[in-house]
Amino acid sequence: MNGGVDGLPIFRDPFDRRRFMSDLERAITAFDVELLAYAQMTTHYHLVARSISGRLAEAMQMLGVRYARYYNGKYERYGPVFRGRFTSRWIDSQAYLSTAIRYVHHNPFDLGIDVLAEYPWSSWPAYLGLEPSPAWLNTSLVVEHFGSRAALVDFVDPAAALGLRHAA
Repeated sequence: MNGGVDGLPIFRDPFDRRRFMSDLERAITAFDVELLAYAQMTTHYHLVARSISGRLAEAMQMLGVRYARYYNGKYERYGPVFRGRFTSRWIDSQAYLSTAIRYVHHNPFDLGIDVLAEYPWSSWPAYLGLEPSPAWLNTSLVVEHFGSRAALVDFVDPAAALGLRHAA
């Protein structure tokens, strides 16, 4: 997780959000990090990642530097974009992984979003099968963790689970 310096927005338009995801893809690919979930808010972002190589810090540094260079150039500013080094927490149990996945995907509720599936700036629509999962997003590990996609949806978004059952 990281956010804008002084709580300022780090995403001002959809292009910023797409550029961030492109920079994220490049960083996690370069340093062998698996992305399991993400949510982009206006002033911050959340990621659930698994570092295969032990080089998560390097991947996050690359992401921060690349995105800050882009952002400062686009908005004709200088100085830090992010409030500091990324914050990470070790996921040390199956229960905490479940909680982290739900927490990240629930962040759009803070923006007043009523239906998580309609928020395009998170990995949740890919988990629901509403959009293709990018190659750099490992949804299978999380679905396996829950035992099935239906169990995952029940845990994260019971309203969506109910809607999916009614649609079937």
